[in-house]
Amino acid sequence: MSDSVFLGIDIGSSCIHYAALDMDGKILHTSDPIMHFADIADAYSRLWAEAVNRFGRENINSTAFTGSGARIFGQNLDGLLYEYESVTIPKGVRI
Repeated sequence: MSDSVFLGIDIGSSCIHYAALDMDGKILHTSDPIMHFADIADAYSRLWAEAVNRFGRENINSTAFTGSGARIFGQNLDGLLYEYESVTIPKGVRI
């Protein structure tokens, strides 16, 4: 496995999940969706714990967020990488 892992985290209206890629854009893992029942912080904590357990915190170099629920993160976290699905989907298809 590559030492550099990049997470794309989607926070939708009902669930949260992520895709992990290496430096070459190869998909390393896609998580199962976690239903958040409007408690996004708790679901994110569980998702993050799973990602750290799988890849190691030291290997996760960057995260980016998308989805309807991710906008609230941007209002509270300076420097958050947030993209609209209409931008990220075409970018992902090109990889």
